Amino acid sequence: MGRFDNQTVLITGASRGIGAETARAFAAEGARVTLAARSTGAIEALAAEMGGGAKAVGCDVSDYAQVEAAVVAASPKGRLDILVNNAGVIEPVARLEESDPAAWAQAFRINAEGI
Repeated sequence: MGRFDNQTVLITGASRGIGAETARAFAAEGARVTLAARSTGAIEALAAEMGGGAKAVGCDVSDYAQVEAAVVAASPKGRLDILVNNAGVIEPVARLEESDPAAWAQAFRINAEGI
């Protein structure tokens, strides 16, 4: 038995790095894991690797409707035990006079308003 048997977990930013490793760790301990990220190919591959009913859900955390849909997908019976808010971006990195205001606004929506 694992520490998280039958626990429902949703992890945003699960396509690589800390998010992917966190997903693997929860799955290894028996959790039902839903992986959420904008990079659907990466999370689909990770869910297949993990097996055990892991799910992949495309989700941009700057879009409330997509976040709501990810929560519903992760918890079809209305139960979400653990939420790992891992999504974030570092781009755009540029000199101010070379930066794109729309790109900075999107980064803000992801990092500050996301979930």
